[in-house]
Amino acid sequence: MDNYIKVKNSMLSFELEQLGGKIHNANGIICYVDFDINSTKIKYMYHIDKNNKYFLERISPYNVAINEFDNEEAVVNAIKIEIDKFKNATNSNKFKKFIDTNKEFSNIVKSFEDLYLHYNISKYDLQEIQSNVLNIKKKLEEISANNEIVYTK
Repeated sequence: MDNYIKVKNSMLSFELEQLGGKIHNANGIICYVDFDINSTKIKYMYHIDKNNKYFLERISPYNVAINEFDNEEAVVNAIKIEIDKFKNATNSNKFKKFIDTNKEFSNIVKSFEDLYLHYNISKYDLQEIQSNVLNIKKKLEEISANNEIVYTK
């Protein structure tokens, strides 16, 4: 691995350790970092590509791609904001249910992908799925509009 990438990765690892994360290196340019927020494990994976871009993904408590960043400071800032949001969210007595529901959404995405990669589904089935997705999207927008914002930073 290029020495420059090693140094950049080392700098990022140091900063994330200062936030309380535990770094697990795999193959040099792929790293995992773990946080424990009020007994909830928050885990990230990031890697540095050949163009020195950082790709950050949260892998626990549920998987979501976060973004691509130009430098380690941007990665650290993104994680800091996320950790702050999770600290706030864990105060909710509905937090576990939200996490479980989000995991179910992730499972649904995988099931949907399996449908179109493995089956020739009818246009009617696809229309029904699209209609249901739009209904969920509208419901989420409605809930957002009608509830109090608790995180504003």
